[in-house]
Amino acid sequence: LYLYEKGYRNFLFLVHQIQIKTQAEGNFTDYKFEKYLFNPKGIRINGRNVEVRAVENIVDANRNAINFLFFSTSLLYNRLKEDRENGLTAEDFAENDIVILADEAHRLNVDTRSKSKKDQEEILNWETAVLSAIRAREENLLVEFTATVDLANEAIHSKYEDKLVYRYDFLEFNKDGY
Repeated sequence: LYLYEKGYRNFLFLVHQIQIKTQAEGNFTDYKFEKYLFNPKGIRINGRNVEVRAVENIVDANRNAINFLFFSTSLLYNRLKEDRENGLTAEDFAENDIVILADEAHRLNVDTRSKSKKDQEEILNWETAVLSAIRAREENLLVEFTATVDLANEAIHSKYEDKLVYRYDFLEFNKDGY
């Protein structure tokens, strides 16, 4: 909602497995869904109702709504690698402000975990696909959520050292009784 107020309208929710995609769609877009994240009477921002919508591509986005695209990491990787008609493309990230919300984001560190590989720029995987989407436009953002980031790994620690907003990992979560 904060990013909507800042002008963002397109949010790509990224999950690791395709099975989780359906659950995420319900959480964000179906007010009848048990774990719906918003007020079933609608979202009010600055005194007006704002629609929350699931869209298949940026062309279907509504400029006044919160538009969610739901992808698994492998589906996003495939779409960015091979453009498809009426689907999300690498060009969409260059032409539109997009926020990627990455659930279980520790899984995106496939490259960072193994910095010993040669020619890191040439390696194509989930992490490089997401980073290329974010870097396609200066305004694009990546917001990562994970309870199991491996900060003991020096490369991962270095990557997140200046980006970590709040640390409440799974062990602490567990100790607090959740």
